[in-house]
Amino acid sequence: MTSEQIARGEEFEKKAEKKINGWGLFSSKYEDAADFYEKSANSFKLAKAWDKAAAVYIKLAGCHIKLESKHEAASAYVDAANSYKKISPKEAISCFEQAVNLFSEIGRLNMAARYSKEIGELYEAEQDFPQAIVYLERAADLFQSEEVTTSANQCKLKVAQFAAQMEQYPKAVEIYEEIARQSLNNNLLKYSVKGYLLNAGLCQLCKADVVAITNSLEKYQDLDPTFSGTREYKFLADLAAAIDEEDVTKFTDVVKEFDSMTRLVYYFLLTISNLNSKLYLDKIHSLLIELAMELALYTITFLCVRILGFLYDLSFTLFYFILFRLIYLLSFICYLVLWYTIYFYYSSVTNSKIVEELSIERKRNISRFTLK
Repeated sequence: MTSEQIARGEEFEKKAEKKINGWGLFSSKYEDAADFYEKSANSFKLAKAWDKAAAVYIKLAGCHIKLESKHEAASAYVDAANSYKKISPKEAISCFEQAVNLFSEIGRLNMAARYSKEIGELYEAEQDFPQAIVYLERAADLFQSEEVTTSANQCKLKVAQFAAQMEQYPKAVEIYEEIARQSLNNNLLKYSVKGYLLNAGLCQLCKADVVAITNSLEKYQDLDPTFSGTREYKFLADLAAAIDEEDVTKFTDVVKEFDSMTRLVYYFLLTISNLNSKLYLDKIHSLLIELAMELALYTITFLCVRILGFLYDLSFTLFYFILFRLIYLLSFICYLVLWYTIYFYYSSVTNSKIVEELSIERKRNISRFTLK
């Protein structure tokens, strides 16, 4: 069956090319060729010969362009892209771009937005987040120009997510706050406001700027007076307090407690785990700075005493005391460096365990729900 469909597709393709290269009226021969190319592409699709189908659809688009039928040409490029999606995302993106340009030229902005969004999703699948942001922002603008606010916000939320994953927190915060403000005036969307403000607050927390998150919480209360009574507000306030106090245990407990009742988005969960590690690092860094300052002080004192000892023939009692003190300090620093090295391994294991425990708990809850 597959070989028969491929043979039919190749036959129709030859007929189309024969029409184009033969004698006849300009419009008539391209119309006839387009019909043959359509049949050829359908045959290749039935045979799942996606590369052949896509190539024929591109030829079909060329026929429609010759006939000045830009809408049909754009649709043919979309069919080519859908075929290429099965085998080559890069080629699919190229065909979608052609379709977007043609739809934009004829004023079909809704269609242009739809396929710009699809390009962004293909880049997302390829883990190319900067390019995904470019096309999703373009899609959001096109949807907004057509007053399709829901689709525009979906694209913006994706942009905010990728921005947060790339640690572009100010950009993510701006988008979440903008959508929260828009949603307050919509009776159907106002219940989502606390979620958007939560995401904005988490982005602020990821910068480890307690002053910024405190100011943001005050701003969010002014924006939505009901927010201060939500679990999301309490969660953000408790996390800010834990960061300010550098209390790692409290930080971990707050995250686990909240996630057990309201599921955190996975990329935020990973970011929070990294923030948890940063609290450990900040403690160790501050301790190292204190020890370095103390060591410098003792070294200066040691040198001064030695100089004075030579100059004034002072007793060496103080000299030996400081010497032994320095030896003690150096031993302690060696111990601290060893502990600091072990910490990197421990923290990575701990963070993976936190995420793993939360993931296991989620699976258990899903299993209980399914059984019920």
